[in-house]
Amino acid sequence: MCLGGIVFGLSRWEPSSVASAAIVIQAAESVHAEQLERVYVVESERSEAAVPFVPPRDVRVATRGDRFFVTMSRGPRQWIWGCDAAGSIWMTVGKRRAIVVEDDELGPALRYVSDLYSLEIETLLRNFRRHCRLEQSQDESGDHVIRVVPRFTNARGGLRKATIEVDRESKAVRRLVLDREFPEYGKSTVTFTLVDTRPATETDYSPAGHLEERYELLSRATVPDRRRELLTNWFGSPAERWIVTPE
Repeated sequence: MCLGGIVFGLSRWEPSSVASAAIVIQAAESVHAEQLERVYVVESERSEAAVPFVPPRDVRVATRGDRFFVTMSRGPRQWIWGCDAAGSIWMTVGKRRAIVVEDDELGPALRYVSDLYSLEIETLLRNFRRHCRLEQSQDESGDHVIRVVPRFTNARGGLRKATIEVDRESKAVRRLVLDREFPEYGKSTVTFTLVDTRPATETDYSPAGHLEERYELLSRATVPDRRRELLTNWFGSPAERWIVTPE
């Protein structure tokens, strides 16, 4: 659908500020669908919760459309993880091994980390535009600032509010703040700040792009028990509960 038709429809049924905010978000959707990779530094604040989790100090998310991978560092140790189309998490442990945990195996802590740092930006922006109240303003530089509040809240938790800053020239999201709450996890505020734009490399969105040759991919179908051992050696004893046995 052309932009003109969207402007007409929104301006007829919604306040003009909402129409303008929706057009800005839709422009950002189109930009983030391009064959470019954008890298965001991530900061998180969270309340005490039932799931013990000490966030890494250095977290970066590289994203292209709805695809992403996350680089995490704690001291000299670095690991990279991502999510495939089936919802499985893959995670590098060292230079020649990666672990795959399927969706129905994710323990509470690992699922929480996935929820916290995932950035499927096209879907996120589309849901904002379709299902949320939007309020637009501009900052001192003239970039767009859009405040987002869901039209309906879920008793089980989820998004409470968000703020999007969209660059006036490039139409890319330069900063995104998500305030969320889940009964099992507690409240969290996650801020994504754009730090780099670069050509995308297809292999980086799978374990192969981050491992050396002759690597080993450990999954439920290959070496199920070895995964817990590696996670515990790499992250400590709490990681033993990152993988659960499906009922």
